[in-house]
Amino acid sequence: MDAASKHVVIVLEALAKTERQLQSFGYRLYLDTRARSWTQPRGITLSDGDMPGLLLGFAIWRDSSGERSIIFSISIGFSSTHWSVRSFVDDEDGERDQITRELWESPEFKATTLEELVESLEQSLHALTSSVDQQAVREYLAIIERRP
Repeated sequence: MDAASKHVVIVLEALAKTERQLQSFGYRLYLDTRARSWTQPRGITLSDGDMPGLLLGFAIWRDSSGERSIIFSISIGFSSTHWSVRSFVDDEDGERDQITRELWESPEFKATTLEELVESLEQSLHALTSSVDQQAVREYLAIIERRP
């Protein structure tokens, strides 16, 4: 395998690890909150915006139909000079196309090497798991509809 291919493998392994950790975090949060349901991570979504990138995440349903959800996500932007990694917790409407309230945002983690990218993903995930201790996130988790 050539060097470029090895680099691609490093990135894919880091993304797969991040998704597994998001899956574990989401499932624990679903159980701890006794939410009616949750939408599990479903791989990587390509995103367009100020900076092209990738998005990974899951949703904890706030109601029994899933029309209102608390979204936990990690955004990985990239340019010709660096990677930008940031985590978010948002309240979304039922269409999954409108943020109704931004509840929390991590600092931006920038990386210029693959090693820094892997470290940034770990830091961003750690920040995301800690977001449940933030007041706005706690308030929204407290008002979700619970399983009987």
